[in-house]
Amino acid sequence: MQQEPNSVEERKLLAPMDFYDERSEAASLGTYNDSSEEGSSAEDSSDSLLVNEYLLQHGLARCVPVRLLGQGAMGRVELVHIPPPPHQPDAPPIMAARKTQPRSADPHLRAKEDAVFGRELEGLTAGRGSPFFVRPLAMAAHADRQELLLELAEGETLEEELSEALSAAPPGPLRQTLLSPERIANLAASLLAGLVEMHGQGLSHMDIKPPNLLLTREGRLLIGDTGCAARADADGNVQAPLPTGTPVFAAPETRAMHGVFHAGKADIFSVGTLLAVCCAWHRTTGRVLAWQRGDLALPDFIPAPLADLISQMTAKDPARRPTAREALAHPFLAGVDVAALAPLRCPGLPPR
Repeated sequence: MQQEPNSVEERKLLAPMDFYDERSEAASLGTYNDSSEEGSSAEDSSDSLLVNEYLLQHGLARCVPVRLLGQGAMGRVELVHIPPPPHQPDAPPIMAARKTQPRSADPHLRAKEDAVFGRELEGLTAGRGSPFFVRPLAMAAHADRQELLLELAEGETLEEELSEALSAAPPGPLRQTLLSPERIANLAASLLAGLVEMHGQGLSHMDIKPPNLLLTREGRLLIGDTGCAARADADGNVQAPLPTGTPVFAAPETRAMHGVFHAGKADIFSVGTLLAVCCAWHRTTGRVLAWQRGDLALPDFIPAPLADLISQMTAKDPARRPTAREALAHPFLAGVDVAALAPLRCPGLPPR
């Protein structure tokens, strides 16, 4: 059984983990993972539950830091190794990522920090029914810090993939999309499929951008960094103002200081902006802003169906933007097999 939390604060932070049920998740993922893959048999499913229970109870206490993966204003992320569970004594150590967020002594600052941590955990948990979200494995709250154990994305972030593509591009103005249209279609379909699940749970990501989209070693997409996640009302609306992450990817309505806006449609604007960046405007914030103002058009080399999808998703009027499910049905994504894009998972190993 899960150990009893040591404080009222820890009980509150543990609450979102109660919604994380590997059994129900395994059932919901049945349409994504082929029966010939690892984890499909009853024996593998049972093994997965044992590994997940082991990580939930002991992962953070027994993990050994290996190296720093990233650091920002809200904390750091480290690669960690965890000794194998007792039922697999000869297995290699389990690799995972440990996200650590400091907790301030000041009660007002601590309340804000705890809110970010709570949104992160709730956001990841809301995506539990989709294979395209990073899975939380364990969490712990201490007096001076909060820790979240996450499955490891062994590949790059989309930010790094874009930077490498830009470095490899011929000198001068781009004459074709930075990433191939096929790659952009696969990324868009994976991201939208994840958002369909998250939005269906009543939450929106609110910080979709290349650094927050992780990749497996085979290049499959995993949505992470949900610290800005927002819970919407029954109509899908949230109250402004709201933390919304990086301004260049944020929908214009999110910048209002009062009123309400549709959270899901704000996410869609961010996805549309992200696709434009994948096409032509990585590391050119000024051009992205000029395009959003209407002072610059999308480049002619972007295929017409992709340009149409981007234009629909970034419409100034949120009501004219498609939902995530509607965007998935756009002609540009018609030939994409979403199930084939799902990251493959095996107990004790990073997704691939």
